[in-house]
Amino acid sequence: MAFLAASGLAQESPRGRQIGIPAVQTELEFEDGQGLGPNWMVQSAWLEQAFASTRLRLRVENATNHYLNDSYFYAEILDERGRICFTALSRLRQNLELERGPLKPGGGRTLESLSANLALAAAPHLIRVYPARKGSVGSRELFTAPVPIRIPVKTWATGVPLPTPEWARLELGPMSDQIDQPVVDLALMVADVDSGGRLTGGRVLGTRSERVRGWLEELEPHLLFSPATQNFVPQRGQVLILVRAGLLRPFKEGDSVFNPEESSWVKEFLATVQGNEVPPVSVLLLSSCREFRPGVADGKARMEVAIPDCFQYYADGTDWSLEIWKPPFPTSRSIGSETSIQGRGGPFRLAQ
Repeated sequence: MAFLAASGLAQESPRGRQIGIPAVQTELEFEDGQGLGPNWMVQSAWLEQAFASTRLRLRVENATNHYLNDSYFYAEILDERGRICFTALSRLRQNLELERGPLKPGGGRTLESLSANLALAAAPHLIRVYPARKGSVGSRELFTAPVPIRIPVKTWATGVPLPTPEWARLELGPMSDQIDQPVVDLALMVADVDSGGRLTGGRVLGTRSERVRGWLEELEPHLLFSPATQNFVPQRGQVLILVRAGLLRPFKEGDSVFNPEESSWVKEFLATVQGNEVPPVSVLLLSSCREFRPGVADGKARMEVAIPDCFQYYADGTDWSLEIWKPPFPTSRSIGSETSIQGRGGPFRLAQ
């Protein structure tokens, strides 16, 4: 059952911005029961979906008569048709109670796994949870679980240079005056990404205007991808890219949070999906373009103001199970010139 969080808690984006939009909570049913072998019991599970992040929360209990140290849990979320539509990795010490030591017999904790700028394309319904074990090969952490660990395609930041290039800016024009929601979806693109992180085909499934379509097609070569993996082996996968903009309007009662699975574009894509997996949505967030103008603000000689009807891509990228673990970085999508830049998790090689 889905419901709006009564508290209306502000959600925090990967950059730390506070967005005053309540999360949508969805309680999940268990497909295979709530026991995890002889050691653990999962008491409850639910998702919290904001427009810029998805959080999986698991309430786990120590089912033994001895203390248990730091443990990991791999989860697969399924839609009503039994298709895997989201995955996450949780850690015992990453919990809402902020407890770091061993868990006593019969004790419980609420684990949290945050996926930044990743959303579900299909409405969640069931969950499977598996115990996972961590090991290491050289300097790279690896995990094992009773099933293959699936990590989706991720979009990585390009390091937008300054001054801001034209390809990172979108002029909406007067269209924004006709939108009465604080967050608006501008376009949806689907693309295949090969095992090397290279885009092998992309098509725009829906857009609010031809201006937005042209901008997205111009942005496409500047995006970097980390490919999907299964048990940490890169493989071909799909990525759904949803472009969203915040219009700097306060959230009011009655406004739509507009989860991606409610989008008519996403629904049309789902009708074409074959197999038992649905790729999650990578959200590209656009913020208002800003410039410095003469004036006095906070004792400064210049003040920063928003440019009307102008939005900019700041290259946040997407992260899977943020704050829990950083996956290996295979080859990323190539762009630009013969230059290397340092991105989150490792260098990107930029080539013509």
